[in-house]
Formats: sequence, structure tokens, C-alpha cells
Amino acid sequence: MSKNTNYTINFEAEEIIITKKFGKAASQIGTPEFKVMQQLRKEFTGFSFVYKTIEKKENKKSYKGLSIDEMKRFISNRTDEEMDMFEKVLELASNRQGKYAVVKKWFLDNYKEAYATEIEKIKENKESEAA
Repeated sequence: MSKNTNYTINFEAEEIIITKKFGKAASQIGTPEFKVMQQLRKEFTGFSFVYKTIEKKENKKSYKGLSIDEMKRFISNRTDEEMDMFEKVLELASNRQGKYAVVKKWFLDNYKEAYATEIEKIKENKESEAA
């Protein structure tokens, strides 16, 4: 079975594990997914359908709000050489698939601690203003 299917059959647990996207599409009569779902029900009577769950890493650090513009804002407050280097990284990544991931990795490799410190200061300022 290819990795791109929207369902997996677990014979031990007698379950058919489907993605949410597949389940939503299968709920519409006449769609190809609906026909696949009918075929699965017919061939695997007694099997239950369960939605696939995505396991999230609990200790994963998230960088919500860290856009390319935010990186540019942060680096613009630093030296001209650092800004020039950032522009070069942007230029190199512009022709690649996953441009943001390349730029983000470079940014975090070079400025992770400094950026985290700045964000903490901003949060502290907001909390002290609110109090």
C-alpha cells in the first residue's frame, strides 16, 4: 500500500483508520471517497472506522509569529553585516521549495537565544503595563 492513501487497515484491531480529510470527503454522496468508503464497508464488515490521530511532541518548541518579516524586523536592529547576510540567505532560499523552513533554520541557528530573550522582555513589559 502506498503512503498516500487516506486510510489504513488494522486487521488485529479490526479497524479502518481514516484521515479527517478523507472522512469529510466520504460524507458527500457521489465523491470518489464515498465510493471507496462503500467498498471498504462491503469488504470489511464488522470493522469499525476510526480517525487517525496525530501524536504531538509535548516538549516541542513552537515559534508562533516568527514570519520572515518578523525575522527581518529583528535583524534590522542589529549590524549592517548581519542584515546583508540575512538578505543573502533570503536570496539563496528564494528558488528552493520550503523557503521559509530554510530561512527559519538559519535564523534559529544564529539568533535563537537573542530572539527568545527579546520576546521574554516584550512579554514582561506587556504584563507590567497590564498590572
